[in-house]
Amino acid sequence: MIIVHGRANSSNVQKVLWLLDEIGLPFERLDRGGKFGGLDDADYRRLNPNGLVPTVIDGDLVLWESHAILRHYVRQNPGASLFPGAPADAARSDMVMDWNHTTLWMALRPSFLGVFRQGKAPDSEEIRQALDKVAGPIAILDRLLHGRDYVGGTFGIGDIPPAISLSRYLALGRDLAPWPEVNAWYQRVAARPAFQARVFVDG
Repeated sequence: MIIVHGRANSSNVQKVLWLLDEIGLPFERLDRGGKFGGLDDADYRRLNPNGLVPTVIDGDLVLWESHAILRHYVRQNPGASLFPGAPADAARSDMVMDWNHTTLWMALRPSFLGVFRQGKAPDSEEIRQALDKVAGPIAILDRLLHGRDYVGGTFGIGDIPPAISLSRYLALGRDLAPWPEVNAWYQRVAARPAFQARVFVDG
């Protein structure tokens, strides 16, 4: 049985749970992090020296870093067709996953943490200005999606990280209407049962 350590409202944990649901792999999730604590427990630090979530235990294998976990399970389960077979589409998926981490989420993170962790008002000038900076990265994604239903052509792991990031953008009261390609793509991924079961925002 796969064991996933991490609270259900963590965006990085949600990436893993969403993928496991898509593949159909059974797992057990253990609350850890946030209000549940446990990240500094000695036993946990032996599993994940970073003291972060998620951590996955699969037999003798221990994995952390959400995108590495996603890549491992799509390689182990090629029949799920969640990683493109064409090299260019595979590279594109990898690119967007890393770009989400370095660019899209980093632009969104200050406003998200400001509201959901620090209790700042979503309509405050500080938060509005921070959210305005997310428009540039969303416009980049809009261009990347032009003429494509999904990042890699068909639904796959390249869609999971940016969709979860944008779920936080929507939770902050913004919408995706200015970017029609992103808006249509988000509606497609958000209609997936695994997204609806696993992706939510709870401070």
